[in-house]
Amino acid sequence: MFKLSNDINNKLDKLGLEEDTGCSSSNINKNNFNININNEDVIRKYTSPIKVIGVQGNSCIGFSPDDSRFAFVSGNGSIYIAKDMKNDSFEIENVLTGHSHSVDCLLFHPKEPILVSGGFDGIFIWDYIKGFIIKKILTHKDIDSHDSKVEALAWLYNGTSLITGSKDSNIKIWDFMVQGYPLLETITAHKAPVTCFSVNNETNILASAGRDSSVKVWDISTLKPEFRSKRSDDSSIKVTIQSTLEGHMGDVVSMYFSRDGSMLFSGARDNEIKVWSIKEQSEIRSIKQHKGDVTCLKLLGKDQSILMTSSIDGTVKCIRLGKIKSLIGNDVLQIEELTKEAQIIESQAISGNININSINEINDPNAGEYLDIGLGNGSIISGAGGSGIDSDKDKVLFSFELHDGIGIGAMSFSNTLKFMATSADRSIRIWRLSTTNYSDKPILIHEFVGHRGPVNTVQILPNSNSILSGSTDYNVFLYNLNTMKREMVFNFEGSVYTMCVGSKNDQTVVFVGGNHYDIKGYLINQNNNNLNNNNNNNNNNNNNNNNNNNNNNNNNNNNNNNNNNNNNNNNNNNNNNNNNNNNSQLPIVQFNGHSGKVQTIAINPDCTMLVSGGNDFDILVWQIKMPYVYRGGDEFNQLQKPINKQSFHKGHITGLCFSDNGKYLISSSTDHSIVLWMVNSNGKKISRETTIENAHNSVVSAISFGHGQISSQFFYSGSWEGSIRVFDTSNLKKCSKSIHEFKAHNSRLSSLTVSSDGSILIASFSDGIIKTFSSTRPWSPIAEYTPNENTSCNALSSNSSFFVSGSDNGLIRCWPTGNEN
Repeated sequence: MFKLSNDINNKLDKLGLEEDTGCSSSNINKNNFNININNEDVIRKYTSPIKVIGVQGNSCIGFSPDDSRFAFVSGNGSIYIAKDMKNDSFEIENVLTGHSHSVDCLLFHPKEPILVSGGFDGIFIWDYIKGFIIKKILTHKDIDSHDSKVEALAWLYNGTSLITGSKDSNIKIWDFMVQGYPLLETITAHKAPVTCFSVNNETNILASAGRDSSVKVWDISTLKPEFRSKRSDDSSIKVTIQSTLEGHMGDVVSMYFSRDGSMLFSGARDNEIKVWSIKEQSEIRSIKQHKGDVTCLKLLGKDQSILMTSSIDGTVKCIRLGKIKSLIGNDVLQIEELTKEAQIIESQAISGNININSINEINDPNAGEYLDIGLGNGSIISGAGGSGIDSDKDKVLFSFELHDGIGIGAMSFSNTLKFMATSADRSIRIWRLSTTNYSDKPILIHEFVGHRGPVNTVQILPNSNSILSGSTDYNVFLYNLNTMKREMVFNFEGSVYTMCVGSKNDQTVVFVGGNHYDIKGYLINQNNNNLNNNNNNNNNNNNNNNNNNNNNNNNNNNNNNNNNNNNNNNNNNNNNNNNNNNNSQLPIVQFNGHSGKVQTIAINPDCTMLVSGGNDFDILVWQIKMPYVYRGGDEFNQLQKPINKQSFHKGHITGLCFSDNGKYLISSSTDHSIVLWMVNSNGKKISRETTIENAHNSVVSAISFGHGQISSQFFYSGSWEGSIRVFDTSNLKKCSKSIHEFKAHNSRLSSLTVSSDGSILIASFSDGIIKTFSSTRPWSPIAEYTPNENTSCNALSSNSSFFVSGSDNGLIRCWPTGNEN
């Protein structure tokens, strides 16, 4: 049985049916899932997968106040709660399902086990421990709701009030001191969508910013708990505006108050950071360190002299801020300007035009006064020639591309500053921060990563807690299903269309094919016993998941995207990504012979023969010589040529699959045909046994053999017309005609597989729907799986209790098979 520490088998009984009822999937009764597979009238309909592997693009992120948990958003709008396991790793503890669209912001409550999320759907208030929705305030449906998606959240006064900002340009204040969280006040704040907040409770001020490039500062003292009774008695008591700060030339997307509330830092899409004096209601200075939107700001250190910033330019910068001085009245200059001013004054003093010693006598109350923003110790420079001005400039302690050059959409810090998290595109990384030296670069300890392109092939590794996935983003990822952590990366240097896994002689190799024409073999750590597969019947489990006709080519070449992942972790002895054999991420063997894209590959049960088919109409046979030895790179590794070639089909090869006993191989093609091949006993040649010229009325898009005593005598085929046919190999003379045919769905069938125990046939379709059927007579439907978006499901892989699917949007989902046995 496939075991997970999070216990997927227990989660099979926690899955939601149809629409959720305001609860997460963890509150559904197990009795709802008893399925009678012989009753055609009972068809289960699943909308919530057990797990989703994949990250929402530029996902919002956040740590709980006690740093024990971390939240992010998966690609289907579910919110994942990951628990700190105290060993530099995080494990998924709960999945909050309810959003049907993207989530734009999330925030943990300062004291209670409450998480608030906002987005297109509105505002969701969760109990993130028990995993259910406390309240939904739906956009356009509830009277007090925002009129558009919610983009910003902030707590006031220890979570007694919630502030929300929306694309409708309004700010709403919600009362968390009263059950039901009623609306306290609506503020018409900006002329454009509200993007971010910053709060300083000590000085009772709130800063809001938006796409109108302005920053507004509000007096929120009337929202203090002790003023609530007055508010209820006098409706005229409102939040009042203190000032409007203008100066940015782009949308303001990040803000941060200094500890004493005297200064506000703001970052915008004009690539600048501005520092504002709240008292003077004016700009103090501008910091120009980034070449893209400044997405996050954070002041660190006892004196808050360290500014940490993130940007769409892909960098995180740690800046030790210089200290500046006001020379004349309120004329506070940038460091660069002060330096120039100092040089001018010094030059004038040397020429006798000014007496520097008398500078402090200038008739101005602020002359010679340092503007202390907690940015280090400034001083008047004294010397034989008189005194000058300290030109202590900003110093960049480090500038680091934390996501290999991909723009950083969000950054968050744990309360103790032990951890920092960053979100970029479809990846989230958690870093350990130095608590003693801010010039030390963060160390990567954990990551949640999704594919950046369609997932065309997936494979559950038998007897392990891992799956493999391949995508048009050029990568094959090895995921741990317990933690959802990407443990290995194999860069195919081309779009991945197909793969299969073979295990022999204590070595496990994944063979990968795609638009590269060559097939490459990558070694999965052979010291990991969980990945070793000694069950020959499972060696070619789900080879049919390679039946993919998605010819979309993704030209975004990410050849270097993942090579740095291990480099970033070299100094982290506790990092679970450490691999004793770093060469395992490079090809260990290469197969050269195809003259077109490789669409499908399969390996026989005893791992002696590999077959492949592609757009060159050919089926090539290769000898497998495991164990392979890594020899130092592509130019040194073993390059194999095919030992047999079959060119019978008159179209692209769409599918290949071996029978459990290894005697037969089936192939399918765009020419509408299926061929049953006999495998020679020496494992070096295949010969055509039975030809089914017009197996379907359209392209045969997928094929699969059954498994075990239940269905190993059958093979199944699916087509673009949405039909499935069943063939029986127990009598080869009659094998040319199907014994059963049924219309499975009204769209193209994209993939077929059979559960490892042979009892359930699983089919996926181009509209994203997945259906399961009994693998034997009467081949009745069992269940239907409907994700919340219309995107093609391209790949399937199954064991006896659950299966995984890969789709065009880069997501991998884990579903129950519905097999009660």
